[in-house]
Amino acid sequence: QGKALKALFTFHQHCLVVKHDQRYTVDEALRDRFFRDDKQCAKDIQELADYLGDSLYLAKAAQRVDADIIVFCGVHFMAETAKILNPEKTVLLPDLDAGCSLSDSCPAEQLAKYKESNPDTYVVAYVNCPADVKALSDVICTSGNAVQIVNNIPNDKDILFVPDQNLGQWVIGQTGRDMQLWPGSCYAHVLFTKESIERCKLE
Repeated sequence: QGKALKALFTFHQHCLVVKHDQRYTVDEALRDRFFRDDKQCAKDIQELADYLGDSLYLAKAAQRVDADIIVFCGVHFMAETAKILNPEKTVLLPDLDAGCSLSDSCPAEQLAKYKESNPDTYVVAYVNCPADVKALSDVICTSGNAVQIVNNIPNDKDILFVPDQNLGQWVIGQTGRDMQLWPGSCYAHVLFTKESIERCKLE
């Protein structure tokens, strides 16, 4: 209550809004900017954006913003990543039910059980995963550096790649490294098949 709210995030439009000219209470900001039940809300926020980028970029951008409170209008792992990179700031998630099929596919409890049965396995986690999964992993990667990271893992290590099996399969093809793949995926990405893309090109 009463803290300055200067940084607003939205996931679907990938933008960061920095408000330096007004001061809101938390309740006022949430009511005015997020809980309006109309189709223009996301567009309105995007039009106010000072930064555009993906979720990791926005979490890093939050480090450069003079803000007391960060409202991340996205899914859990995005808000968690912003908090990890900005431990001194308050990070709010307006919709506590906002999940991600990829992130949700790798519960920390299941990964912990896997590690108990395979204690020598080296766990590589794609950054789009929950904070408790990150904590159980040996290294965190992005899609941009996954190949480099896997290439630097000692050859005598067995590797488990979580949670994105599609990214993991691509990394295998790029590195030639045998890895176990966690059976997780983004439901939207699964829809992009070779056939669907070819059909779009014909249309």
